Order: sequence, then structure tokens, then C-alpha cells
Amino acid sequence: VSTQSTGSHPMKSTCRVEIEDALLENECEELIHVQRTNSVEGYMPWYSVTSFREILANGNVQDILSLIQAREKIRDILESYFEKECMLFFEWTLLTCWFPGASIQPHYDSNREYLTQRHYSSIVYLNSADVDFIGGDFHFMGSDTSLDTVITPRRGKLIAFTSGAENRHFVTEVKKGVRYTLTIWFTLDQNYKEDTKFINFIVQSDSQHSVTPPSIEENNNSSDKIWDLNQEKLIV
Repeated sequence: VSTQSTGSHPMKSTCRVEIEDALLENECEELIHVQRTNSVEGYMPWYSVTSFREILANGNVQDILSLIQAREKIRDILESYFEKECMLFFEWTLLTCWFPGASIQPHYDSNREYLTQRHYSSIVYLNSADVDFIGGDFHFMGSDTSLDTVITPRRGKLIAFTSGAENRHFVTEVKKGVRYTLTIWFTLDQNYKEDTKFINFIVQSDSQHSVTPPSIEENNNSSDKIWDLNQEKLIV
């Protein structure tokens, strides 16, 4: 376990942690497959996303199991590190593909009224910067840019942090290639646990689209460009 960033500034151990090889290479490859097989257009341009909603709609049992196993592994790590044994519930799980042009502006993950149930956030990088893509660095914001804590994505690396304003962050633009992440938000309030949403979806929902609410502090511009997910190329 490391509480140091890949830059020169230490991560605050009380509210952040960085762990190498939280998921193995084969686990990352399997999750990339799950994302590509079940993805839909994302909630912002230049993204495609996969949640349990999409996997359930497609009836892919093995994909469900792969994602369940990964999220349980990540929860075990967070509960141990943050000393929240048997207290963390999954609030939302999301596999995201970031195409060139994708970025996220400064925000924190509980920054809207309908997101205040998010208490802990985690991101696992499923592939590596400077190998599979260029750009896409994660920045925890300091009091000025010289004090930012910069995380360079590496396959299997986990970063986890409290979801409040103490952990404002942003992601730089992906310049080339495709970046894959597994993001899991956790809540201490079981009334917001994700599994309840699964049951409701199975019983009554006929939606085929992700409804994940963004916590991004800017408008979402529409685009008439789409990506061929099989070829990872832009279609105009």
C-alpha cells in the first residue's frame, strides 16, 4: 500500500490512498472486454459507459460475475484501509472508455444534492498511460497548480479517496489511444445501495441506457459524432 503519489507530493493518508496492482492484468483485460461488449453512449461526449444496467439488459451472466468479483475485491481494500469494515455499500459501479478528446473538469464526487450519499470514491485503471494512450492524467487539486498531486494511470492501479470537497480533482484530456477505468462509488447509507437498483431494473425497467448522473461542474455538450467500438475509430 502506498500513500504517495507518482509525483513529488504525498497523498493524505487519512482521505486518499494509491495502491499498485489492486487488480491483476487478466482481471483488467476481462473488464475491458465487459466494457466493450456492453457499452452505450456515455453521459458526456467522447465516452462510452457500462454499468450493471447495461449488462443485465444484455443478459451476460459471465460479465456480471466478472464485475461483481472485481468490485468485491476493491471494497475489501477500501474497508480495510479506511477502517470501515462491513460499513461500505456499493452506490454505483461504472466501466468507462475514454476516447481522444475526453477529459473531466475540476469537481468533487458529492458536489450535487442528489450525490451527497457518495462517501468514498475509487478508480482502477485498466490500461496504462504512455503505453495504451497519451494524456488522461488524474490531478488532485492543491491550493495552486504547483501543489497538484498527479496520478499517472497504470494497469491495475487503484486510487481511492473520500468523495467530498477535500478531494477536488480533474482529468486531463486523452490525446491519443483509448483509456479504460473502473469507477466505484461507495455509500455508508444502505438506502442507496446499488443492488436495490438492480432488483428494480429487473422487475420494472425497460431502459437500455445508462442514467449515471455526472458530478461534473460544466454543461454536457451534445455531439453528432459516434465511435465504432469494435474498431475504436471515429465515425462522422
